[in-house]
Amino acid sequence: MTQALTLALFIAAVASACYLVIATLRLGLFAYRPLEFASEFLPSMTVLKPIAGLELNLYENLRSFCDQEYAAFYEIIFCIHSDRDPARAIVEKVAAEFPSRARVAIGETPTMANPKIANLAKPGVEPHGEIVVVADSDIRVGPNYLRALAASFATQRVGAATCLYRGIPTGSLVSRLGALQIEDVFIPSVLVAAMLGELRFCLGATMAVRRSLLEKIGGLRAVGGVLADDHALGGLVAKHKFEVELSR
Repeated sequence: MTQALTLALFIAAVASACYLVIATLRLGLFAYRPLEFASEFLPSMTVLKPIAGLELNLYENLRSFCDQEYAAFYEIIFCIHSDRDPARAIVEKVAAEFPSRARVAIGETPTMANPKIANLAKPGVEPHGEIVVVADSDIRVGPNYLRALAASFATQRVGAATCLYRGIPTGSLVSRLGALQIEDVFIPSVLVAAMLGELRFCLGATMAVRRSLLEKIGGLRAVGGVLADDHALGGLVAKHKFEVELSR
């Protein structure tokens, strides 16, 4: 029994060491991969922002999506469940700063199991962009975010694009542990999964998809019945013979 346990622990240790080596190599390769920005191919974009309640730095996070260095048309649609949502004042403040590209949609689709998708798949949220981007409200981006995403769609075989993100701790132990989990567990696991085969999932913080393809798969309503909408959306994109690209 002791020998069997020792052997099992040895195999587990070797497997863990192999995974760490592979994950470290994948991190290095990804870090040195060139970051491409679209310059000529600039499709129109619609960014959907699901918002529910006040969050730390919500104003700065939302504003970063409106202040993009993107020469083509893009619009931001802030979606909240109710006009009583405490985030409404901040949302309307940001929208007022960028009246030509930002608007607010209030309401939901109560029959959907996924509250995030119920906040997006409702009347008043009709995207006009060739690329539809769903980006969480607690994400902050740089001014070239849309140009980086657009670069993924330069080839027609790409139907959706997603990207990694890092955690920014606020100073508390819990937030530090959360950021540690993202950067030391989540990111390496995604890169190893991408090595093993084509991506069949998106990452919920950023999900960009061609609007024509999104309409073909039934719109966001097609993933409204599951909680893992990012995984389901990527699976539907792959099912329709398009690639999901992990943007640098």
